[in-house]
Amino acid sequence: MKYEVWGVDPGLVDTGIVRISFDTDTKRWYVDHTVFKGVVDNQGTRRIPSAEIADYLNTEVPGHAVIYIEAYRPRSHYQNDAEMGRAINDLKARVKKAKSLDNTGMKKVVKPELMQRLNVWTFSTKTHHQDLRSAAMIALYGMLKDEVGNDILFQFVCDQLTGQPWTQVAFV
Repeated sequence: MKYEVWGVDPGLVDTGIVRISFDTDTKRWYVDHTVFKGVVDNQGTRRIPSAEIADYLNTEVPGHAVIYIEAYRPRSHYQNDAEMGRAINDLKARVKKAKSLDNTGMKKVVKPELMQRLNVWTFSTKTHHQDLRSAAMIALYGMLKDEVGNDILFQFVCDQLTGQPWTQVAFV
């Protein structure tokens, strides 16, 4: 069985996107990532390039995959909050198959040890606020809330702990 999950952590400076794909028949998993840099408009306001990100997701994400976009809650009521809200709503409207996922409690459930076992704790590409780690975390959090995804993660961890490790391979 193949299962693929994409996590998106939108940000005004960097938007991290992480793809994790599992093949339970061959006990292999794949990890890939992409970063979109924020753009500055003519007024000097930093913006998320939501149209470009949506085009990428709508083109690259296969039909069987699941996409989770980290939800955003305004904190300070400044311009950045308004821009983040607009950009995320625009992104969700453009990527119909994406699901918005509130990250409340995520760090209590998706532990560093799981992320390290899956090699999604650190990435070769650096971002402003660990956007790739957050994207991977939102993908895994979504998997844990999904019956099929949860079963796959359970099997992955059980196999790791009983000496039947899966093999990580690169995307081709």
